[in-house]
Order: sequence, then C-alpha cells, then structure tokens
Amino acid sequence: MNKPLIEIETKIAFLDDSIHCINKTLYKQQQQIDTIEKKLDVLTQMFREIRDSVSDISNGDEKPPHY
Repeated sequence: MNKPLIEIETKIAFLDDSIHCINKTLYKQQQQIDTIEKKLDVLTQMFREIRDSVSDISNGDEKPPHY
C-alpha cells in the first residue's frame, strides 16, 4: 500500500516541476511579446513620419495651377 502513495507523490512532484517550467517559459515569452510590440509601435511611428515627409515632398513638386 505504500508503493502507490510513493508513485502518486512522484507524479505530483514531476507535474509540479513541469508547471514551474511552463510558467517560466510563458513569462519569458510574454516579455518577448511586450518587447516586440514596443518595437512595432516605434517602427509604425517611424513609417508614418517617413510617409508624411514623402507626401509633403511630392506635393511640393506639383506644378502651380496656372501652368
């Protein structure tokens, strides 16, 4: 009767370790996602600024209406 109890305790210990490892991995992945989202926000803002400056330049190249 002692052997089944030891097997259950062993399984619980293994599952507890597995949960701990999964939690650590999930935490690291969430940190990576947060970093990527911040970088994406910066790149999006840079893209908008470049798009706006190119738009301003191209509008300046148009001929005046009297030509």
